Amino acid sequence: MSELAEHVTLSRVGYSVFILLVVAILLKSLISTWQSGKITVGEFDYYADGIKKAEFGEQIRAETFEFYNLIVRLIQKEAERTAFENNNPKEKEDENRSERLPAIRNDELAALSSKSGELQQLEITVQGVNIKNLFSALGGLVTPTPREVKASIFSGNNSRRVFVTAPPLRGKTDGPPTLISGGVESDTATAFRIACYMIWSQWDAANTERHDAVNFSEFCRVARLLYIRNTFDSLPSYEFQKQKFKDEIEFLKDAYQTAALARPTYNLIYSSLRGLERYVGDEKVTLTPTTTASIDSLVDLINFFSLQTERPRPRDQHGNWLKGLAPDITERRAIDRAYFQEQILPDCKQNPNDEDTIPGEVRIQFDNVVRILSEHDGQKIVRSGLIIADDTVITVGIYRHTQELELLSAASTDVQIVRCGKLLETHKTASVTPVSLAGGSPYLRLAVPGLKAKAPSPVLAADGDKPWKHTSLFVVGYLERSDGLFHDRRERRQTGIDNNDRLVFVAQDLPYWTSVGEDDDDAERFDLDIPMASGMIGSPIFTSEGKLAGLLGPGQYLGHMILGVGIAAKPIFAPAPAAH
Repeated sequence: MSELAEHVTLSRVGYSVFILLVVAILLKSLISTWQSGKITVGEFDYYADGIKKAEFGEQIRAETFEFYNLIVRLIQKEAERTAFENNNPKEKEDENRSERLPAIRNDELAALSSKSGELQQLEITVQGVNIKNLFSALGGLVTPTPREVKASIFSGNNSRRVFVTAPPLRGKTDGPPTLISGGVESDTATAFRIACYMIWSQWDAANTERHDAVNFSEFCRVARLLYIRNTFDSLPSYEFQKQKFKDEIEFLKDAYQTAALARPTYNLIYSSLRGLERYVGDEKVTLTPTTTASIDSLVDLINFFSLQTERPRPRDQHGNWLKGLAPDITERRAIDRAYFQEQILPDCKQNPNDEDTIPGEVRIQFDNVVRILSEHDGQKIVRSGLIIADDTVITVGIYRHTQELELLSAASTDVQIVRCGKLLETHKTASVTPVSLAGGSPYLRLAVPGLKAKAPSPVLAADGDKPWKHTSLFVVGYLERSDGLFHDRRERRQTGIDNNDRLVFVAQDLPYWTSVGEDDDDAERFDLDIPMASGMIGSPIFTSEGKLAGLLGPGQYLGHMILGVGIAAKPIFAPAPAAH
């Protein structure tokens, strides 16, 4: 009897434990279903020449699940990389403009759930009742409508048409439109494209009514670029062989050509290409019917496009840059020169009958722009500067490795007026002093006895009249040598100084502030979309109304090219530090 009682007791305990286990699994499943943000991968129907292939649909469904999670990880990795590389603790204008490369972000991106959870695996029958079916029915009564992705794939003639129905966005009654995609080459490519669509469809930016809407095809192109870069970077160098990645190489060639010519609306395409030139830099793409260019020669230009992230840029000033290109281009400076040539004007018109595109209020200030010659380590150094009053010139100093502002030697510094290739005046400098206290700004004041202002003193742009609010800025300065604008920094420089004309650069600010020099002073800086070279430091920057917005500081390298960096003019008329 005691043995029977003990057996019954153990059976009851075991049964109770079983019931508790089932309830726990039920609760876990219900909680999982209730969690916001979960997306379930539903059924994928696959038809090959009209015949349903269930096993093919299941394979694509499984690959889609893996690609979704992989792309999300790559997105997060790219966001972390760009945030780290462009980290700038300072915030300008109450807005963090520190990220030079745009990161992919979507804080609302939903986690992906497989449909085979614990509840789906609970194939147990108790007294004729299937536990899974019972709990599934109960779950359907008490839980929300699942956010489920379904797909239908039709395969034929070595291509696939894909129809995807995605769940609605949070707070929306209707989901994004059904995707209709044709011409997908393989089942794996189909899974990748569906995963892209599942991620893209969750973005507010996927709303086609928004002006900044992200095109689905361009987003999927970015995802594939990140995937290829991750694949290539994970290989030992000796294992990378182009013949093993023919499809990827052709895709990259098309992406580089599109980036150089078509100007995609989704700017992340440009920055996603960064670094891939080390794998395909020698590959050629077609720019015009008569011109091919190596991918490496396009890198500076594409990196430049990646900086233009917040507002569209007018294309008319670069509309003819492809004309007159050589048949075969392998150097970046050839592309750089062709693209920027229409943005650079000589101060002196070669033909007096040519229309002057520079506003008169700006041109009147040009006569106050001077060339400054100084010496450093026995070599002549060229700077530009601006006369702000009789006997007074302003220019920009350079921070050396000691983080101290370099002061020019007055005894070896001359100020010259050069016009249309002719040296008109040379004046000796009496003194050179910093405009601001240490750490204030890099501006230098030169006392030049006998130098007379040639135009009215410049008016500073008001505090609220920021340079980046202007559609056009005009930068005026001298080059050390006429051929130095697109000089390859790996080549030996020619010595000597040209009596060249002043150059006028029609510029716009770039959307992001640079971090150049910000550890050395408190001056505000703004990036410009112009190339610069030796001699242009100190070149004044005027608004289209002729107001002084700032002067050029040391530029920043963008590949083999140097871009201009403006320093706001506000500190220029601050009182000079008292002499001790």
